[in-house]
Amino acid sequence: MNGAKNLDLEHIAILPAHMRQPEGAPRVEVVDAALAEGDLKVRVKVEIHGHNIHIMDCDFEAIVCGGMDGKNRGTFCQSLEGLLDHARRSVAVKVNSTLPVTPPTADEIEDGNNHSFLTDGHRLRLAQA
Repeated sequence: MNGAKNLDLEHIAILPAHMRQPEGAPRVEVVDAALAEGDLKVRVKVEIHGHNIHIMDCDFEAIVCGGMDGKNRGTFCQSLEGLLDHARRSVAVKVNSTLPVTPPTADEIEDGNNHSFLTDGHRLRLAQA
């Protein structure tokens, strides 16, 4: 070959050393060490405040054991529904116990809809526990 030496190209490094290292397994970041593998935690934060009043600041949470498994998706949805219902009821109790409610007028009572009261121009539906 025109006097050129026969080079062994198999041993010539084309990539830098750090790129020639075999890739390891992807690192798994632990988000919540208190949970078991496959569990899901659902958290809902409710904060209610006005210009000069703090009414509520609360976290509601539920842990669904095995919630990542597809066959438990219904259980996850039921747990979420229960958590949201619990939060809704807690908010209603807290708001109704903290904020003043104008008593219903005679017209509202005669309408038969005595669970809806007009307060500050907004309708406030009282929670029926």
